[in-house]
Amino acid sequence: EETKKKSALMADPAAAAAAAAPDSSQPSPQPYPFRGLAKKLNYKPKYCNVHPNDKGLEDLFYSHPDEFKPILGPTLQDTVPWGLVSDPEEEETMETYMARMMSRNLYLRRDTPQVEFVKRLIRRRMKTLKKIECHQGDLVLDIELCSVTPRVWRRFRVDGRIKLTALQDKVLQPVMGWCRNYHTWSIMDRTASMYGPAESAAIDIMHKPMHGHEFIDGSQVELGKLLRAPGDKLLYKYDLGDNWKHLITVVEAVPLESSTGRCEVLDGAMACPPEDSNGQESMGNLGFQNLLDRVQREHPQSEKLMDDIHAATHASNYDTGHLYDPFKFSLEATRKALRQALGSNLSPAYGERVYQHMLGDFPPAPRGTGPVSVEQLGDRLYQVEGKSTGKDKRSVALCSNCGKTGAKSLCGGCRSARYCSRDCQKAAWKEHKQVCTPKAKQ
Repeated sequence: EETKKKSALMADPAAAAAAAAPDSSQPSPQPYPFRGLAKKLNYKPKYCNVHPNDKGLEDLFYSHPDEFKPILGPTLQDTVPWGLVSDPEEEETMETYMARMMSRNLYLRRDTPQVEFVKRLIRRRMKTLKKIECHQGDLVLDIELCSVTPRVWRRFRVDGRIKLTALQDKVLQPVMGWCRNYHTWSIMDRTASMYGPAESAAIDIMHKPMHGHEFIDGSQVELGKLLRAPGDKLLYKYDLGDNWKHLITVVEAVPLESSTGRCEVLDGAMACPPEDSNGQESMGNLGFQNLLDRVQREHPQSEKLMDDIHAATHASNYDTGHLYDPFKFSLEATRKALRQALGSNLSPAYGERVYQHMLGDFPPAPRGTGPVSVEQLGDRLYQVEGKSTGKDKRSVALCSNCGKTGAKSLCGGCRSARYCSRDCQKAAWKEHKQVCTPKAKQ
């Protein structure tokens, strides 16, 4: 009788949700229609194509994505990508975790059920985004590392029409102090929708299933559709392995008539953490907080701490010969890094920087289909990085001088750098002429 009752509830998810709620007059804010019964009763998924040997699929993917409602946390930092919160009655054990990991091997030639489900959510979100009016003016934004004290932050101004891909590569990376073209990234908005690169070969892309399974292509979405008023926020994650979390907050939404479109750094404090969590006892934000606490607490500094600081000094986003100081911030150096990023092309897809050891007499293998640069760093150790050629697509291009969107004019020499006006081209020429190579010689 109990099995028949559960089967009847499985046939009607709405009735199952009402039965699971402690008070039927007030439905649960976290509706889990199947209450851990989907696999037990061999329930057939409403949308996803599930392999018969897949024993690790969470119950929420048995529902239809068009009926799915994301479960949002109290803050962006507490929100799960796409709001895909598993039923708390589904006990997470090492056995179920391993079953979920192993089940990926069943879908080597097609999308996993999770990816199928999220791709449907992406189509839903893209339809909604088309109806949202983009903020056309400038946005003054604060970006800060989450849960780190003292506060590691930057304030900058950017055109609201900038695409998320260009924002991440040409603005967020140099403004914070991270390496460009090295790790994968993602951005989450207040609806738990995830945005990121359409394709990537970075080493940390293996962690993508832990960050929402699939992203909306960041080159298709303007920043001003997600941030429109003071107080609006986004969660920016860099390096899906170390999982560096940043909170982006709107300080001011400048009206179009008062906007210039110029991208500029206004203020900030504290140094960027070392890439790859070099010198930290653990990864990401908490590991960096621990490093800061140790630096402030230990007087004199221990030998172990000095070794960690030296390790941070040789991180790929530093390695300048100067000892790493987590409390140092240079506004001038940050503005220079932003200028250099704006003056270059977007980092190419499938061209992320990697470090390779030479095997036998074989040189490092090129990545992707475009040109690469190979730099020897030590005995049999090489840095391999893809190089972009040609000009950026107009839809994502920024002025190489001021960072304004919609730059149409091309440099007459390299036919690569774009400018929004003749004045910007003249202003940038002093620096651009050092890298400008006529098209015929490229």
